[in-house]
Amino acid sequence: MTCHTLKTLSDHDLIKLRDIYEKHLPYATHVYNLISTYMKWKKLKDGGNYMKFLSLSDDWSTTGTFIMQFSCYDIFVFTLQKNGADLYKALTDTRILNVDGRVVLYGILNDHYPTVLKSLIYKNITKFHTIEMMLYYLPKEKALSITVVCPDNVYVDKLCQLHIPTITAIWPHRFDGAERYLSIFLEMNGGYGVFLKEDDKLVAWVMRNHWGTMINLQTLPEYKRMGFGHLIVSVMAKHIAEDGQSPMATIVMGNFASEMLFQKLGFRHLNSLKFVTLE
Repeated sequence: MTCHTLKTLSDHDLIKLRDIYEKHLPYATHVYNLISTYMKWKKLKDGGNYMKFLSLSDDWSTTGTFIMQFSCYDIFVFTLQKNGADLYKALTDTRILNVDGRVVLYGILNDHYPTVLKSLIYKNITKFHTIEMMLYYLPKEKALSITVVCPDNVYVDKLCQLHIPTITAIWPHRFDGAERYLSIFLEMNGGYGVFLKEDDKLVAWVMRNHWGTMINLQTLPEYKRMGFGHLIVSVMAKHIAEDGQSPMATIVMGNFASEMLFQKLGFRHLNSLKFVTLE
């Protein structure tokens, strides 16, 4: 079988692709935000192209089918085509899945997982594990109305690169290279932390990924159940909304404490996802 080459979508193509997905909100909010984030990153750091958008052909203009590579770490796929034929062809007729080392098929919508799994089987990829997650969503109009109440003993400030080792140390999904991975998100999207006033100790934090989605919400074990998670999510949700996007968050299936936290702030379950790690 002939192995085809994926075409890199131009910035002009991506504007058209974003316009396509704007018509499918809130279902595809994370896709719309992803492309918007890419455009923002290009302005922030000329030449710092961590993301590459790919398509097998010009069919993306009708089916919205594309693949995005994030540095050497993640592959994200999406399509509006019900049968997933174009996505399957893009995954099997090219070398995109011929990876060397650890790569995550990032946030694969449950609608698309059968096509992705079929592609892995076709490529004879058998060493992978899957994490079930949920995508929560809050319309930006509601996020803008969130009232942030900060306890007297702490303050909220932006994270910096010096905090990355602390953040990575208790991240349950850490891997070799995780510090570099998280540092890219911090560099390009920022993050917020809760700090003790008495000694400036970082006790809770949240970051924002290439989807513009909240990730890595963590509180040091000895400071849990003090409301710091609620505080930092409130701050980040307002920040994302002020940036023109609707806040979202990914939550591991079964993490009921996180679900309750986001639900109290008005977030609702939008979609279910799978993160598939290829080793």
